[in-house]
This record gives sequence, C-alpha cells and structure tokens, in this order.
Amino acid sequence: MRGKGAKIASLAARQFVEKPFHCTPLGLRDSIGSARHLFLQPSVAYSSDKNSGSGDKDAHHGSLVHRLTFFIQSLAAAYLFREHVCELTVCVGPSMMPTFNPKGDVAFVEHISVARQTIEVGDVVIAKSVQNPRQVVCKRVLGLPGDRICSSSNRYDVTENRGRVNGGQSWVYGEDDDCVVIPPGHVWLQGDNTMNSTDSRHYGPVPYATLKGRVVCRLYPDPKWV
Repeated sequence: MRGKGAKIASLAARQFVEKPFHCTPLGLRDSIGSARHLFLQPSVAYSSDKNSGSGDKDAHHGSLVHRLTFFIQSLAAAYLFREHVCELTVCVGPSMMPTFNPKGDVAFVEHISVARQTIEVGDVVIAKSVQNPRQVVCKRVLGLPGDRICSSSNRYDVTENRGRVNGGQSWVYGEDDDCVVIPPGHVWLQGDNTMNSTDSRHYGPVPYATLKGRVVCRLYPDPKWV
C-alpha cells in the first residue's frame, strides 16, 4: 500500500512539475502573438487612417468639382434662357414716348417670335443698333419685306395698305411722298415719338438679324400691354 501510494504521489508531483513546462510554450506563443498583434495593429490602423484621409480628400475634391460643374451649367442655362426664351429689359429714352417713360420702364421681352420669324407690323422690338452694334434700341416695326414705306417732311412715315393705328396716329399712304420698298430679310423700325427718334427714316431698313426680341408688356411702373 505504501509503495503504491508513494508511486501515485510521485506521479502527481511529476505532472505538477511538468504541467508548467508544457504550458509555457503555448503561453509564450500566445504572448508573442499578442505582442505581434499589438505591435502591428498601430501600423495597420495608421495605414487605414491614411487611406481614409485620402478618401476624404478625394470626396472633397469630387464635391468641389460637382459644385463647380453645377455652377457652370446653371450659368449656361441662365444665359441660354435669357438669349433664346425671355428676359427683362429697361427701355430708356424719349424715342418711344408715350409707350415708354423716357426715364426708363421695365419691360418683358420674349425671343421666340424673332426666332420663329413671326414678327408683325406694330410689334415693339429690341434690336441691335445699326449705328452702334454695342447698343440695343427699342423701336416699333412698321414694315416687313415687300412693304412700301412712304414719308414726307410733314407727315408720319406710312406703310402702304396697312392702316395701322398707334398712339392715336394713323399711318396713311401718300402718292407724292418718298417711298422705299423693304428688301427681303429687312424690317422698318421707327420710334413712336417721331419728333425725337433716330430710326429707319435716317438709316433705312435694318436686317432682320439685328432683332433680339419682342416686347410683350411693360411691367413697371405702370403695367400694360404694348
């Protein structure tokens, strides 16, 4: 019994002594793995942060490009709308009295009629001045291609066979007046205030291409159709 008990005690002691020796390599490998993980983790994290910063910069750059593109497209759309659809303009000067105030009235102008070539006699238009292309004038159309315009020193310019009435004045045809036949691709422009207007009476018919738009109405200060 004693021999058997001593043998069991010796075996237990041997296992107790051998167990730490057996577990130490595992613990060492675990410690090395943990140390390696802790050592490499900051590097991985730093690399991740660096990539994240680059991504943020790319996203910010993309946002700026998107905003700039949107801004340029908006300007282009506004320009095209203003040039080809409609706009607001200010008519200044005495040549269109009493339709417009000489101090300046805000008018609504549409460009579709000019583009479709549906301008008619009696329409008020804005056009590039043939005397100064940088200047825009506001006049009334009194003649289209093929019309004969006649004038005299004591009468209003007239359009044959039209009998248009504007501002209380009627245009009639006189045999003894000087007459001009409007050539193709041209119109006759004249201010309503014939006593104080530089128009086709001075420089003749103007090319249709100089027309920019038709004045639809006066918006301010006294709204009215023109």
